Amino acid sequence: MSTFYFTGSDFASRYPGRLTNAEVTSVWIPYGCRELDRRLGSVFTVPFSSNNFTAFSLAMDLAWLGILTRTGKIDDSKEIKSMVDAAIKALISGKEPMVTVDGVMSFAAGGSQTIWSSTQDYKPVFDQREAEQQRIDPDMTDADWDADT
Repeated sequence: MSTFYFTGSDFASRYPGRLTNAEVTSVWIPYGCRELDRRLGSVFTVPFSSNNFTAFSLAMDLAWLGILTRTGKIDDSKEIKSMVDAAIKALISGKEPMVTVDGVMSFAAGGSQTIWSSTQDYKPVFDQREAEQQRIDPDMTDADWDADT
């Protein structure tokens, strides 16, 4: 299930009279949101929250870019593609923040390609040993117990 960052009426407000609400809702909203998740998922946790203004704006622009690229005329999409690519590059590099509707800013951590995990600092549960010798990292269980208290 995908999270959508904008609605058909949001799209119609920014790009009025272009497509029917059914076309926008069924095709282009999912496209824009998935494309944004794909392009920023290596440096931000996706899906983004519903109050993320940057995600709202870029997903809508990516949907519009998807529509424009289907015209077959490169000039139709060149300007918005340049703008969207520059914004995404700035987000990934950490030069620009994601901004929520209430002004909270989140920067990418230097464009890291590492995905965060709550268990990344612990020894994996399964390794090359025989099944009977597998053990859960005691530091992980201690941390779980400490979190519960």
